[in-house]
Amino acid sequence: MRAALPWLAAFAALAWATAWAGQPDWASQLRAWQLSSMGLALLVTAAALAGRTSASRAWPWVFWGAAAMARLHLALHAPPFSGDIFRYVWDAQVWRAGINPFRYAPSDPHLAFLRTSAIYPHINYPEIPTIYPLVDQCLFLLAGWIAPGVTGLKALLASLDMALVLLVTRELRRRNLPAAWALLVAFHPLALTETSANGHADVLGALLLTLGLQSVGEKPLRGALAIAGAVLAKWNAVVVVVVLRLPARAWVALGASVALGAAAFARPDVNPFLSLGQYLVRWRWNDSIFLAIRQMTPGLVSAKIVAAILLAAWLFLVARREKDPLLGARSALGALMLLSPAIHPWYPLWILPLAALAPEPGWLWLMGAMPLAYGPWPHRLADSQAELGLALKALEFGPAFAWWTWAAWRRAQAAHA
Repeated sequence: MRAALPWLAAFAALAWATAWAGQPDWASQLRAWQLSSMGLALLVTAAALAGRTSASRAWPWVFWGAAAMARLHLALHAPPFSGDIFRYVWDAQVWRAGINPFRYAPSDPHLAFLRTSAIYPHINYPEIPTIYPLVDQCLFLLAGWIAPGVTGLKALLASLDMALVLLVTRELRRRNLPAAWALLVAFHPLALTETSANGHADVLGALLLTLGLQSVGEKPLRGALAIAGAVLAKWNAVVVVVVLRLPARAWVALGASVALGAAAFARPDVNPFLSLGQYLVRWRWNDSIFLAIRQMTPGLVSAKIVAAILLAAWLFLVARREKDPLLGARSALGALMLLSPAIHPWYPLWILPLAALAPEPGWLWLMGAMPLAYGPWPHRLADSQAELGLALKALEFGPAFAWWTWAAWRRAQAAHA
C-alpha cells in the first residue's frame, strides 16, 4: 500500500496546484483550494497511518467516513459551476405530471404550468427536450419521489459516488493492488466538485460500468447487463461495448437491453435522440486532439468526420489487441474523450475509477491536470465560447501525450529487440 502513496500524494499536489492556478478570483481560488487540499491532506495522513500496523487496519474506514462527510457537506449547498441538475429535477417533475420530457422542451407552452422560479430559470438550453436516456430518467424520478428538489437528488448522487469508491476498493483488493489507490476516487477534486457539489449524474453510469467490467470475466451475463445500464445512463459508454469480448448469450442480453431501453420512450411524435443530435452538432469546448484536427480540415463537419474515423480505427485496434476489459474500456473512453469536440470537467468521471484500478502515469497526469478546465468557467457562464489558452491546454494535455508517445516508442523498441 505504501508504494502507491507517493504517486497519490504527487497527484493530489498537482490537482491542488492546477485547481488554484485556474481560478480567476480569490473567492474561486478559496473554493478550489478547499476541495483540492482535502484530498492532499488526507493522503498525507494516510501515509502516516500506513506505517503503523494497528492503525493501517482501520484507515480505510476513517477515510471512507471522511469522504462521505465531504460529499454530504457539498450536497447541501447550491451547485457552483453547472445548472445540469436543474434539468434533472425538471425531468422528474415532467414525469410526475404524466408527460414525457422527450416530447416537449422546457420552454414549450405545454409545460408552462410546471415552471417555478426555483428550477425553470436555471435550466440550460430550455429550447431543447431532454437528452438523458432511460436509466438516468429512472434515477431522476426516484429522487423526485424520495426527496424532491436539488438537494435530495445531489444527496442520492453523492451516495452513488460513495458506492463507487467502495466498489473500486473491493476490486483493487481482488486484483492484489494497493487499496490506497481508491483514495484517487474518494478525494479527487473533480469527483467532489462534479458529483456532490454540481450534481452531475455521470457517477451512475461510471458505477454501472465499473460493476460490469468487474463482473464480465467470471459472470459475463451479469456484467453485460450492468454495462447495458451504463450505456442507457449515457450514450458515450457504447464505445466500451465495441471493444468487449463476450459469449453469445451475453451479447444478446446486452444488445436486447440497450435496444429496449433506447426504444422505451419512442412514439410517433417523440424522438428520444433529437437532443443528442443537437449536442453532436453544437457543443465544442476544451478540445485536445480535435483542436488539431479542426486546424487541418476545411470545416467543423469535416473535422468531426475525421475524428469519427480515427475513433473507429482506434476502437478496432483495441478490440483486436486488448484482452483485459478494464484496460480496453479505459482506452475506448479515453479515445472518445480526447477526440471529442467538448471535454467538460465531469467527462473524466467515467475514466477516474479505471485510472485507479489500472494506474498509469499518462492518465494520472490527465486526471490531476483536468481541474485546469475550471479556469475560464466563471467567464464561460457569461460567454459560452470562453476557452483555456493554448499554454494552459498544453499543460493540461501535453505531458500525458508525451508519456504515451514515449511508452509507445519503448514498446516498439522492445518488440524489435
